[in-house]
Amino acid sequence: MGVYADAGVFGFDLPAGVWGGYLLPLGLVALSWFGERTVGRRSRRVVCAGVGGVLAFGVSETAMGLSAVVWLVSGVASGTG
Repeated sequence: MGVYADAGVFGFDLPAGVWGGYLLPLGLVALSWFGERTVGRRSRRVVCAGVGGVLAFGVSETAMGLSAVVWLVSGVASGTG
């Protein structure tokens, strides 16, 4: 998130999907941390934490996969130039 915040400071416009992809999982995990600690809400806290963790992992792995594809395509394009 710090890298994206720095990019915003230097004038780079980042799409809402980039921010949302990181803020949504963080919000879900925060709900599990700061939620009411009662027996009835335990399952809700566990579900929020689980879904937030899975989303965070999915977003990071998707970003890594896309960056690898872009890197490979740019390497092929520069090698055949």
